[in-house]
Formats: sequence, structure tokens, C-alpha cells
Amino acid sequence: MKTPTVFLSFGLLIVANLSDGSRLAKADDDAPNWQRLSEWTRALSEKYGFEVATAREPYADKATKYQPTTWESYVSFVPVLEESLGRLPVDFLKAAGLRKLVLCGEIEHYQIKYPGLAEPLNSLIYIDVRALISDKIQQMIYDRSRLFHEFYHLVDHDLCYNPVSRAYSDYAWQGLNAADFRYVIDGGERPVNSGLKEPMPGFLTSYCRQAIGEDKSEIFAWLIVRPDLVEAKQADDRILKAKVDSLKETLKKKYPGMDDKFWLDNQKSYHNMRPRPQGVPKTP
Repeated sequence: MKTPTVFLSFGLLIVANLSDGSRLAKADDDAPNWQRLSEWTRALSEKYGFEVATAREPYADKATKYQPTTWESYVSFVPVLEESLGRLPVDFLKAAGLRKLVLCGEIEHYQIKYPGLAEPLNSLIYIDVRALISDKIQQMIYDRSRLFHEFYHLVDHDLCYNPVSRAYSDYAWQGLNAADFRYVIDGGERPVNSGLKEPMPGFLTSYCRQAIGEDKSEIFAWLIVRPDLVEAKQADDRILKAKVDSLKETLKKKYPGMDDKFWLDNQKSYHNMRPRPQGVPKTP
């Protein structure tokens, strides 16, 4: 029996039907299909310079654990991954320092469930590939927003982490906020979720108010997936506009290809995104 579950991520309130786990990935199931899937992910790994792995067994360490999921879930998600990676310059993807992208089922970090998780110090990203949203268009946006969100955590780490002091800081970004504002992680008020209808000036979504890193990752993800919504919201929000301009300028200075032309091209092409394939697509 499937149990309805509600959770919040990246400014979206999601009602999910979680799998009953009856068809989890097993080493001896559908061996030819797993082999083709492995060849597909290996090709992506070679192209982008980091390992793309599909979880076949449960994993757990002191902080993080994840479950495998069905072959069908992996195969339906890989075209989304391939299209999403293709939207970013290859040099930018490589410069972020990602070592391994793990596609899996349910993810927990310190006993809290997440649909995606970045571990910048380990150069890892975990993505729960299950299709948890019944609406195909919302699922299409959600699939990509969490990928880009988690990826930007590694970019942000590259930009703002000091390996000598082992500290993350971005005082310039903090200075863009109202003088009396504090992020939730710093003791600020925890927002009531309102998604993209976040009423506080300077914030694209409610999740942005969690921490500086979440603020930037949300903005980056939505700039890629729905730049029209970001443009509309920043038109009447000078703080948010300053953040968008700051993020773009920082990327432009540091990473080849993340220039004005990239954002113009993305503005023209973001609507070419497609929902997950119907049924189980064939691997290449």
C-alpha cells in the first residue's frame, strides 16, 4: 500500500506517494537492463568528469544513509539528468569539483529526509530519483530544480570556503539583506512555507531564509529552471535583484561560459524542458 507523505523542499510543498519498496534494485534482477543503464551512466561520467552512480544496495555512515530504488526509476530519471547537465557549460561543471553523483531512493541526513543532498567537503551529491509528484509539469520542474540546487552548493563551496580556517563565509551576500535580518541557521525566525509566494523582500522562496548557502542555491536553481518567475519577482524587489546580479557577476568572473550570453540563451531555451518519458524509456 502506498502512503501519502507531505514534505517541503526548495520552496515547493509536495504531496508524495512513496513506493512500498516491493521492487527495489537487486543485483540479480533484470541484469541486461542494469548493464545498459550502467553503460549510459558511464558515458555521462566520461563526458563530465565525475562518477554517476546508481545505488544498488542500502548505504549508511554516521551522518547520511540512502536506499536503492527501482530500475525503472533510475531509467526514467537519467534522461532528465542528461538534459540538465547539457544546460550548463562543461568547464563549469568540471570546475565545481564534483567527484560523484549518486542516484538513489530515500535519503536521510542526521535522521531528516531530503530529496537531494550535497556534501561539498566530500565532493558528493545524492539525488532521490523517484517520481514523487503526480502532476507531470511540477515533477519536471522539481526534478531539475533539486539537481541545480544541490550542484550550486558545490559551486558555493568552491567560492566561499576557506580551507585554511575551514570556515564558510560570504559577508558581501549577508550585506545585501536588511540590516536586522538573520537566517534561520543563525537564530532567525523560521518561515511558514509559502514557496514562491514568499512575502519577505529579498527572498525568492521561503527556503532561501534557511541559510546563505540555501539562499544562493535556490536563486541559481530557479534562474536555470524558471528565469521568467525570477525576473517577475525581482522587478519589484531591489534586494532580490541585487542578489541575482551579484550571483551572476560572481559566476561570470570565476567560471568560463557563465557569462551574459549563457543567461540570455537560457532565457530563450528553458521552456524546452520535457517531462519524464511515459513508461520505461529505452537506454541508448
